[in-house]
This record gives sequence, C-alpha cells and structure tokens, in this order.
Amino acid sequence: MAADREKTSGPQAINSSINIALLLLCLAIATFDGFDTQSVAFVGRDIAREWMVAPSWMGMLFSAGMMGGLIGALIAPAASRLGYRYGLALCILVFCVGSTASALAIGVKSLFLMRLFTGIGLGAAIPLMAALITESFPKHFQARAMAIMLSGLTLGGFLGNLLSSYLIPQFGWRVVFLVGGVTPLLLLLPLCRIVLTRNEHKGAEGEREERANIRRLFQQQGAPFVIMLLSGCFCGVFVVYSLLNWMPSVLQMTGFSRDAALKGASLLNAGGTIAMISFGALMDKFGVRRMIGLGFGSGVPLLIALCWTRYLNEAAVPIIFAAGFVVIGAQSGFTYLVASSFPPALRVTALSGALVMARVGAIMGPAIAGLILATGLELSGFFLIMAMISLGACLCAVVKPRDQVAG
Repeated sequence: MAADREKTSGPQAINSSINIALLLLCLAIATFDGFDTQSVAFVGRDIAREWMVAPSWMGMLFSAGMMGGLIGALIAPAASRLGYRYGLALCILVFCVGSTASALAIGVKSLFLMRLFTGIGLGAAIPLMAALITESFPKHFQARAMAIMLSGLTLGGFLGNLLSSYLIPQFGWRVVFLVGGVTPLLLLLPLCRIVLTRNEHKGAEGEREERANIRRLFQQQGAPFVIMLLSGCFCGVFVVYSLLNWMPSVLQMTGFSRDAALKGASLLNAGGTIAMISFGALMDKFGVRRMIGLGFGSGVPLLIALCWTRYLNEAAVPIIFAAGFVVIGAQSGFTYLVASSFPPALRVTALSGALVMARVGAIMGPAIAGLILATGLELSGFFLIMAMISLGACLCAVVKPRDQVAG
C-alpha cells in the first residue's frame, strides 16, 4: 500500500496538471533545441554556394553549436543554482539571441561565433530539464517522460526540414535562423513563469548538495561503469549528429534534388521522434540497457546498407527512416540511464558530464564526416564508419562492468 501511495501521490504524481504542463514545456524547449541545432544543416548547401564555403569549413559550422553546447553543459550546475525557473529562462534567452543574431551574419566566421553562442544556451538547458523530469515523475514513468521530452530534439529537426523546404525558396536561408530565434522567445518565457514556479525550489535545493567534484561520480558507481556510460554517450551522439547534419548534403551528392533531400532527411528525424516515444515505453518494460543495445545493434546493418545509397535511389528512403528509428531511439536511453544511475545530489553533475561527452561526439562527428567527404572518400566509407561507431555504442550499453556499485 505504501508503495502504491508513493506512485500516485506527492510531488511526483503523473496525473498532476503541473507535471503535464512541465513535460509539455520541456518538450517545447527540446523541439526548438532540435530545430536550432540542425538549422545549419537545413541551409548548408545555400550557405556553401553563397559564400563559397569548402566542406571542411561546413563541418566546422555544423559543429559550432555543439562546441557552444559543450560549454553550456559544463556550466549547467552553476545555472541550476539560480533555480530551474530562472536557469531555464536564461538558457532560452541566450539561444534565442544567438539564433536571431545568426540571421545577421556577414560571413562564415561571424556565423560560426553566433552558432557557438547559441549552443551555450542549448547545452545548459538539457541537463536542467533532464534532472527536473527525473525528480518530478515516479520511477515507473521516468523513462517515458524523458523519452517524450527528448523526442523534441528530433521533432524539431523534422519540422525544420519541412519548413525549410518551403521557407528557403521564398525568403532565403536567413529566415530559418529568425524562426528559430524569435518564436521560442514569444512562446516559452511566459510558460517558464507559469509552469516552473512550483519547481523552482528543487534546483536550488539540489544544487546546494551538488558542489562535490567529478570524483564522487566514480566513487558512486565505479570507474568502469562511468567510463562505459560516458563512452556510450560519445559514440551514440557521434553517429546521430553526423547523420542528422550531413544527410541532406549526402543525399544531394547522390543525385537527389534539394527539396527531395530535405524531405528524405526529415524521415531520419521522423523515425527518431517516433522511436524515442516507443523506446521510452519499452525501456520501462524491458530495461534500458537491453533496448539501447538492440537499437544501436540494429543500426549497424541498416547503416551498412546505406553504403549503396547512390544505387538504391528512392529505395534508400525507408532504410533512412529505419536507421533513424533505431539509432536515435536508442540514443535517448543513455540520458535516462545516466539520470537514474545517480542520486539527486549528483544528478546534475552526472548529466552534465554525460552531455559534455555527448557534445564532444556531436562536435567531432560532423567535423570528421566533413573531412571524410572532403578527402574524396566514397559515401560508402562514410556510412561504414558510422556503422562501426554504432556497434561501439551498442557494446557500451550491453557490457556491464563487474564492479559496478549497486544502487
């Protein structure tokens, strides 16, 4: 009876209207995060033509937001000292200003700096939202709530691809950054004021306990477990962001028109969005590690099949959807695995550490992919490397170190 009351009462009751509103708010923030993070991918070919940008520099532009996200993830514990309400509001303000300023860039260097600034706000927001979701929902619903929130990252990319295919021919590529900067500011700051008031004390209260250094993470669960977890975050995001950022350009290289490439790439995001929600429910039922391993393991043959995209033509489209489904769905599990593996006093620090590694993967992935394509290596080499790294993420999830600390 006591366990039942714990699931259905108190601050973690999932039927609470404030929790539903909280989840919708985090989903909306993540959606704009996904839209803005991939915005350079939407306009990459147009920027390359207008400014005569080489593929290696385009790889750096793709990674600029991730570099800022790395900085943001590092400062997330400090931002949480403001409380979740003000910390998230500040993050929203930073990425809105950065995205709007990106529309005013006069060259590749100024655009790089604006994407870097935008990424700081985005990078700090995700650890705060992940910790808030974990603290606000009961354990039996946490994986689903986390998956719903993270599905916004690919939902934003999916909507961005569709909007870009219409907006860019009509208004030019700069309008994409304006939409990503102005719209969330109008919608989300009022929501932060309404929804997060009751949760504000949690961030400040948790952060007073959070001042321990990274050493406590290794003491809590053991060094092999933490290293495997961080390595999995790195490998998973390396694959996901390489595919998300380069898929539109890769499809155009194989003969797709720009509109067809954007729509084809949007299926990668569509598959990932559906998968995150589906995987969240399955993780609650069958276990997080098992589903992460199944997702990345299934991604290996699908990515290998894409080595023949040039010859598959339209037949590659369902394979792209399936690859997005399993790989992006599996990646969402690492965030919940980190959040659920550490106590509240270490949760924001653990999530920040995991997201730092994820951002490093997101930086290196598109940049290395750009270098691969710039060297003239066949597209088959690009997809084969992605398949190998997907296998690495699978192993990081399913191999459980013997000396992991219980609890």
